[in-house]
Amino acid sequence: MDLHPHLHTPRPGDLACSLRLPVYCEKPLAPTLSEAEDLAAAAAAAGIPVQVGLVLRNSAVFIAARDCVLSGELGRLMSIAFRDDQYFPIQGQYASSWRSDVSIAGGGTLLEHSIHDLDVLAWIGGPVRSVSACTANFAGHEGVEDVAAVTLIHESGAISTLTSVWHAIMSRPSTRRVEIFCERGLLWTDDEAGGPLYLQTGDGLTEVSLGEGTQEGGSSIEEGVVKVLELPRELKTPLSLYVRSDLAFLESVATQKMPSPDLKAALDAHRLADLAYRCTGVANAQH
Repeated sequence: MDLHPHLHTPRPGDLACSLRLPVYCEKPLAPTLSEAEDLAAAAAAAGIPVQVGLVLRNSAVFIAARDCVLSGELGRLMSIAFRDDQYFPIQGQYASSWRSDVSIAGGGTLLEHSIHDLDVLAWIGGPVRSVSACTANFAGHEGVEDVAAVTLIHESGAISTLTSVWHAIMSRPSTRRVEIFCERGLLWTDDEAGGPLYLQTGDGLTEVSLGEGTQEGGSSIEEGVVKVLELPRELKTPLSLYVRSDLAFLESVATQKMPSPDLKAALDAHRLADLAYRCTGVANAQH
């Protein structure tokens, strides 16, 4: 269920709260931080379980990378360099023309796309102590930045950098390059959905195992979704993140467990984005 307040009247969130229904909410929660906080407060008051579509947490690549970092075997985390780019998502396979309208989207590439990335940086790097950022606008859509550069200083002392770009290279849909430096190892990938994930240490270069369902052939569940919906096979790998997220939500409802990632995780990412916009000095009235 999509809870964007600008797309529905009355808001589905209000209806879900009144009926006390479990909710799966896309990201971002709302165009502004204050609206996101209001939505989260309403869900908490109603006592309904909410899962947020921060689907990168379902990436086997990022799960494996996080496990490597948190194991401590590579020493302390030092730096994460995260580059995220895609062609401006108002055309092609995205066809979401509303993303060029700040009154609906609330922002550009940082809020509407890279809130995923901010979530992953905090999820892997740990709590954030400070934020600095700058943005730029090349496409000319008022209030909708198409370049954002963000630096996060984590409480551990590690430094993360995020470069997020919406360009006009139609042969490049959503693409991510991530490099994670620890004291005794470097992890990197160019494909957050399918991998591979590489690890380089003093002993040389290896490929990190991502578990079942991520190798050639993929999961039978994702294969089934592609077949039933008659989707192009090239969408199977990127679709896997959404399929796993949807299944996790359905399983949480069936077993009456709290879903994850929850509203707290989403609000944490929203607050990082809000701080980044405030750092630019050119944030529009939406933030």
